[in-house]
Amino acid sequence: MGDREDIKQLFLFAEEVAPQEPYLANRYVALARKISSRKRISLRAYNRKHCRKCSVFFTSKTLQVRTRKDHVVYQCRCCGNMTRIRK
Repeated sequence: MGDREDIKQLFLFAEEVAPQEPYLANRYVALARKISSRKRISLRAYNRKHCRKCSVFFTSKTLQVRTRKDHVVYQCRCCGNMTRIRK
């Protein structure tokens, strides 16, 4: 299995276990980030699923979403990091 598939699988595992075990979901995200940094693989497709600063997997408890006229703001409730995404 290739590295891109490993990252994809880790994010799928994180989605499955996030409601019951958020710590395990965060660990899966940290592992995926470690693989991507070692192999120079972009996580752009998964930026809306985790915090780029503290590696927390986003759930309804860890994410606040606000809409503005021209962009959407994702704010991590763990570290306070904000990500602005154009509509």
